[in-house]
Amino acid sequence: MKLHQQYLLLHRHYGHHTEHELTLADLAELLNCTHRNTLTIVKKMVAHDWIRWVSQRGRGRRSSLTLLVPADQIAAEYMMQAMNRRELQEAAEQVSAFSSSTIMQDHLNQWLLGYSGHHTEAGTNNEQIDTLRLPLRQQLHALDPLYINLLAESFVTSHVFDGLVQRGEQERFSHVSLIPGMSVQTERHGSFICGKVLLFTMVSC
Repeated sequence: MKLHQQYLLLHRHYGHHTEHELTLADLAELLNCTHRNTLTIVKKMVAHDWIRWVSQRGRGRRSSLTLLVPADQIAAEYMMQAMNRRELQEAAEQVSAFSSSTIMQDHLNQWLLGYSGHHTEAGTNNEQIDTLRLPLRQQLHALDPLYINLLAESFVTSHVFDGLVQRGEQERFSHVSLIPGMSVQTERHGSFICGKVLLFTMVSC
């Protein structure tokens, strides 16, 4: 179990900003850890300023535990780290687990806006690298427009490939205008006139 998950377990059991008296053995039983590992977990959470721990030595004496950080913040951090590790499936499951929290959803949505979409970065030789990140939960089997079957595959190809035509602004629901895309001219009978510099490349994925 990871540190963020362990904090969420403590928060669910003890609550936020409330001081509790307990022994290290109580924590070890809750976290299902040994006494030594529990002490390490407590030290890490104290170093992160997640908890306040006042240790009392002696048999029968209880220590003091106060949780300082809201569970929503810890849950959002945990999901963002999972996405940084490209564990998108795990992150999606965490979103579902904490979807009732509006604060957590706001944190996550703001981060997704910056993470997803098109990004341009400089490579090791200052070359331009374009990256398109799309959040998908479904496995893709094909990206060739001739062989796609799934809605998710169609969604990705619509971002990767240009069409011969594009859909224009829809003034009325009963009328959709088509404007040239890769083609420089479109005729009513179905002919497409393409530019002279347009190249077609077949790439197997």
